[in-house]
Amino acid sequence: MYFGIFIPRYIATTFEMSKKEKQLHIRIDEQLYKKLKVKCVYKDTSIQEYVANLISEGLGEYSANELSKKRTIRKRASKRSGMEE
Repeated sequence: MYFGIFIPRYIATTFEMSKKEKQLHIRIDEQLYKKLKVKCVYKDTSIQEYVANLISEGLGEYSANELSKKRTIRKRASKRSGMEE
């Protein structure tokens, strides 16, 4: 319960988990924003996720999606190698 208002546990948990994130506010041209929005719709992703991934890739880090995919691939590979022995 926050401020005397009942908040479902899953919402409160999501709020608590995102405390480590920082916000970034930028100003861009209206036409650039429209192109960005169309690109995100085409890629079926949010602007937040798309821009965060661009920044991560630009800094030489893996995006969250790529990292989880690589972990899944490694887990599958280790399971297969364990089965072959």
